[in-house]
Amino acid sequence: MLRGMNPKNQSCRWMLAILLFIAGSGSYLVLLRTLKGNAGGIWNSWLIAALVCLALGLAALSLSNRELRKRLSNVEKLSNSAIDAAEIIIIQFDRDGRIVDLNQFAEMKLKYEKSALVGVKSIADLIGGDILARITAALQSGSLDRTIHNYEFPLRGRSGQVINALWNIHWVRGGLNTPDCIEIMGLDITERAESERRLLENHRELIRLYKDLAHSKQKLDQQYNELRITQEQLAVSEERSRLAQEGSKVIVWDWDIVAKHLYLPPAFCAALGRELAEINADIQSFLEQVIHSDDRQRFDELYRINLHRKKPEIYFESRVRLRDGNYKWFLVRGGAVRNERRRFVRLTGTLTDITERKTQEDIIHRLAYYDLLTGLPNRTMLLERLTLAVHKLQDPPGEMAIVFIDIDNFKNINDSYGHSVGDQLLVEVGRRILSALDREYLVARLGGDEFVVLLEDLQDGLSVQRCADRIMAQFGNFFKIGRHSFFVTVSMGIAVFPDHADSAEQLLKNADIAMYQAKAAGKRSYFLYNHAMNERILEQTTLENGLRQALQNQEFFLEYQPQTDLRTNRISGFEALIRWRRPEYGVMPPLKFIRIAEESGLIHEIGIWVLENVCQFIKTLHRAGLRHFLVSLNVSAVQLRRENFAGAVREIIAREGILPENICIEITETVLMESLEENIEKLKTLADLGITVCLDDFGTGYSSLNYLKQLPIQIVKIDRSFIADISADNTSSQLVASIIELAHKIGLTVVAEGVETEEQLASLGRHQCDIAQGFLLGRPLPEQTAREIAAANLA
Repeated sequence: MLRGMNPKNQSCRWMLAILLFIAGSGSYLVLLRTLKGNAGGIWNSWLIAALVCLALGLAALSLSNRELRKRLSNVEKLSNSAIDAAEIIIIQFDRDGRIVDLNQFAEMKLKYEKSALVGVKSIADLIGGDILARITAALQSGSLDRTIHNYEFPLRGRSGQVINALWNIHWVRGGLNTPDCIEIMGLDITERAESERRLLENHRELIRLYKDLAHSKQKLDQQYNELRITQEQLAVSEERSRLAQEGSKVIVWDWDIVAKHLYLPPAFCAALGRELAEINADIQSFLEQVIHSDDRQRFDELYRINLHRKKPEIYFESRVRLRDGNYKWFLVRGGAVRNERRRFVRLTGTLTDITERKTQEDIIHRLAYYDLLTGLPNRTMLLERLTLAVHKLQDPPGEMAIVFIDIDNFKNINDSYGHSVGDQLLVEVGRRILSALDREYLVARLGGDEFVVLLEDLQDGLSVQRCADRIMAQFGNFFKIGRHSFFVTVSMGIAVFPDHADSAEQLLKNADIAMYQAKAAGKRSYFLYNHAMNERILEQTTLENGLRQALQNQEFFLEYQPQTDLRTNRISGFEALIRWRRPEYGVMPPLKFIRIAEESGLIHEIGIWVLENVCQFIKTLHRAGLRHFLVSLNVSAVQLRRENFAGAVREIIAREGILPENICIEITETVLMESLEENIEKLKTLADLGITVCLDDFGTGYSSLNYLKQLPIQIVKIDRSFIADISADNTSSQLVASIIELAHKIGLTVVAEGVETEEQLASLGRHQCDIAQGFLLGRPLPEQTAREIAAANLA
């Protein structure tokens, strides 16, 4: 391409210059070959242009080379800085061992200037000739690419210090003018090596000590056996005793009564914060200051006993005050030393630190005698104090009383808000009871929600009443537990010794009986025990035992009271009512035994029996073609509180094979409001199954008509107390009319119970009541009679 260009052409000359510049420093050869034979002028022009291009190319190459070297230098500096920062020792030496280079960190560790090592010293001066020989042999046995990893050997510095290091060793290839060399790169592990050395030394020392101890034990055993034989062996035994003392927590003391000098070990004096000279300046004052005031009297008694030769030894436990103001427990052992005239001249003995043992004893004592939740004394401590008080008041005779306290409806709080909230409430109740009483009274928690106050040394009966009134006053305000507020009341029973009992257990039992009478009377009150209460309790116990046998002996039976639809004047359903045919007592209505069944928990078994028998009654109606009747049964609060209540009802209905639409569950307002949210959920579950839910005794509880819209009920049953006066034009009549009207507006069916006169029935008809129930329309009937009436009613 160059041969075709015209050198005289200006553009060609520039083009040629550019190509030569791009081609680099070798372009002048091409230029010479191209212009050979051309005219002198043309030759000079082309030659000049070529030389200019050559100069520019060489200048550009030089600049690029300097830039690369500058960057390489920066990288090398950065690399060296990183290596120094990582505290890596780097040393390079040639095949003869002469040091050729090292990094700055190596200079610092060796305490050598670089100039004092490079080309001056051999690596053998730093690591030893034998190690150098092993390194060289290992590297020469392989290729130049071989690297030895984790090779550990020491490095000796300028001042003779030894630097233990872990090394990586490899060849470094030389350049044109530099030979190959060996490079060692190491991490300083001097501290680790020193730790390992100390551990090894300690291990060896422990082994030696163990052997010494084993040998000493053998020797001491031998000395002990020879102790009783010779006086020399007695001296050996004393030495053994001294050694044992030094290795234990025993502190030897010696009190020379004649010289008025008390010896205590220096370490113990330091712990007491006293100098021995200070102690001996006034021994009596020292003892009064360090011995706990509660223990000082016992020490003085033992001192006097030994002084008058009544007892040869000292043995007691005492608290001793240390320098920091804290007390430690010590077991003080010792005895009196007498001279040849049998006169008392000194006391000598030991102090043993028993603080840890006393701490454990205190923990065990608290576990045994105190309630873990409230910190109050528990039943065990109460009974012990009560028993001691009974013995104390026998002679001379005196009086005491106990107040038995139980929180009303505490189980509802526990079930509704959880045990954590319940526990916090119990703690707060305990505090309030304590705040109401004088400090000398014992307040104990028996367990659950039961508390007892022990009032000793009564002066008169009014003091018991004042105490009960103060406790009751503490429960006039709300309890704030977290984000919950509770208005809590208590029921209390009082029993007085010796009027109501002659033993601790009987006194506690009678106070418990009185408390239950307060609950039966409406709660939030206190009762004083009397013997008639005990008779009632015995009667209730007998009744409970009879109930337990009633299910097994099939003593229960059901009667069915008809419910009449006032629009059609036909029977629309029945209410199942339980009866107890009790041997030797006759038939008992539910009001006589249901409360006992609830308190004893038997209501669950009885409730299942009732539901199963109602289902069987409904099946007999179905077989007779009577499928539209609704049969109601009552459910108590105790039954509803059981967690699986709804599931148990569903299971029984499914097992008996009847339609849920034929069952109606009746629940009173009072029961519903005890745990409202939880009960609503359970009733919704029943309603979802198709079971009818009826709110019984409406008007006697706490709910309002507007609140009825939120309840999963289909029927309200007006309490008989409103029906009694409905025939007259009075408030009861207006109230019943309002209940019926508003219930109809929210889609509820209204049942009136306790209808006994024609006037009541007529009044209910005028108020458009849906269903009526009472003796006027039909008494409770045996199952067979109820089936016959139902069949006749259908015909």
